Amino acid sequence: MAKRLFITCQYCGQNKPVSAFLKSKSKFFPCGTVDVCTECIEDWIVSESASFNFLDRLCRWLDIPFIPDRWLSYYNISGPVAISTYVETIYAESYPMLDWKIVNDKYLELKERDALEEAMPQLKEEKFNQLRKKWGEEYSDSEIEYMEDLFQGILQTQNVNGKLQTDDAVKLCKISLLLNQKIRDGEDFDKVLKSYDTLRKSADFTPKNIKNACDFDSVGELFMYCERKGWENAFYDDTPRDTVDLVMKDVQSWTRNLYKNETGIAEDVERRINALKMADEMEASIMAVEDDGLDEFDAEGYDLETFDEGAGLN
Repeated sequence: MAKRLFITCQYCGQNKPVSAFLKSKSKFFPCGTVDVCTECIEDWIVSESASFNFLDRLCRWLDIPFIPDRWLSYYNISGPVAISTYVETIYAESYPMLDWKIVNDKYLELKERDALEEAMPQLKEEKFNQLRKKWGEEYSDSEIEYMEDLFQGILQTQNVNGKLQTDDAVKLCKISLLLNQKIRDGEDFDKVLKSYDTLRKSADFTPKNIKNACDFDSVGELFMYCERKGWENAFYDDTPRDTVDLVMKDVQSWTRNLYKNETGIAEDVERRINALKMADEMEASIMAVEDDGLDEFDAEGYDLETFDEGAGLN
């Protein structure tokens, strides 16, 4: 069979040279190359954010082992284009004799024992770079590990809600580290201990506030638990189930009947408004008449008083 010089990519549909495709000894690719071009595979890696799960599936497809530390050493330098270097290295060394499942099982074992960072220095360094941004550059790796472990313990056992309590937890971890240092060095720690106790109580990080892993923190968690157990919430069928439903149904019926059957409501309201207007007009007219009579009375009184004074003079 003649050797092919060009292959059509099964993903992008472009006809490219054989060199644009990755090697593979998988029986699914008898021609010795995969049927998706390297450029498309690199785009897959970018879209999947170079996750280990995706790289593991990709290596299974290529029928080569996925070695995380080897991949990271290339990826940190070259990015997604490192897949070509990785595959070439695997085939150039003794790795083709290693089953990918053996490597993957070992990786899962390390992950379960929280020893993945020890086996892969790149992951450990990346982890501490993130933790230094959180705790500060002035702390050593062991001090950062102590504070982070205490912080995660607080989050898992205490009801920490909001940024304020989270910040209190961070400060409490830093004070705890300082307290241990003073105890270890034989220094006076009364002031630090008092600060530690005050912050702990103000943040309500106390034994009585310890949350139970079996407790529900919200109604959403309760419904999620019920759904996992097979419970399904039935849609409301407009049938009264309790006293509240009956009262609501009675109020709705009364309002509906009032709107449909009592057709004279609008006229009654209009008559009431007109009656109030007429009452206001009558009250205003009566006040006007009373005012006019008072003026005449004042005028008559003034004339009578003048007459009496004149009579007295005579």
